[in-house]
Amino acid sequence: MKKVNKTLHITRGNVTREQALQVQILARTCMRHLMKKQYELDIPRGAQHIIPIEVFHGNGRGRSTGGRDGITINIGSGHFFYKSFNEYAAFNADPVIGKVAVSSYDDTLLVIVAHEISHYVQYRYLPSVKRYKGKWQKPHGYAFQSVYRYLRRDLVNPLITRA
Repeated sequence: MKKVNKTLHITRGNVTREQALQVQILARTCMRHLMKKQYELDIPRGAQHIIPIEVFHGNGRGRSTGGRDGITINIGSGHFFYKSFNEYAAFNADPVIGKVAVSSYDDTLLVIVAHEISHYVQYRYLPSVKRYKGKWQKPHGYAFQSVYRYLRRDLVNPLITRA
């Protein structure tokens, strides 16, 4: 494992420092967006600077993940070979958080990072938010979808459809 900075590590594969830093910048951008008062997610000030992030290149194998302890991003996943990013079947048809056309590596990376940051927030911060009591546990359930919707509707989709 190669440590890039305090919270960012490259775990395996051919990943440059610049690629890892790009993931960290996107993750921080997503967190700063979710910290807005309008979303009422009770994310503490400075939280965007303490997200544990691992970046690896899986050569088409391995998944990106997000959970209470941070996010892991596979910059070599199969998602980068397609012109659209498909989501899980339960919400793939949703016009906001479902399948989306992507035109570049950067678009795909942004969608993946937003998805995993949504899981991170879901498991790290939502258990203490009153409106999510008893609703935050399901991996792609109500809590995840509401956080992901904030990111996709207000940050991600406008950026990738502008291209």
